[in-house]
Amino acid sequence: MITMPPELKILLIYCLLVMLMLVVQSILAVHQHGLRPLVGSRDGIEYTGLADRAIRALNNTLISLVLIIPPVFTLALLSVSTNITTAVLQAFVVVRVGHFIVYLLGISWIRSCLWWTGLICTVYLYVICLGL
Repeated sequence: MITMPPELKILLIYCLLVMLMLVVQSILAVHQHGLRPLVGSRDGIEYTGLADRAIRALNNTLISLVLIIPPVFTLALLSVSTNITTAVLQAFVVVRVGHFIVYLLGISWIRSCLWWTGLICTVYLYVICLGL
């Protein structure tokens, strides 16, 4: 039986967490505008406060997801799974979830530190994959 590399499992968990973040963002949008305007064309709808931050946090999260997929797939294809790559990806997921939460709370300094930490984790995985 073939087992899934731990990095792929962590990526799948992150994808599930991103879906949860999407649900949170949707709930905040409905709370701000009600359901009726959101099932239409959404033209002219302006988000403010928490709902606006949730949209920006989710967009940022989706970008991080797109950037983390290539090194994770590369690690899996090359069968290059180590305790370090697994730990870095776990740290990435924790940091990115923390980033989403802190973004919602509007704590910019911590948000920026978490963003940079997530980026460093991502770059590290690219470096490992490229053998640099």
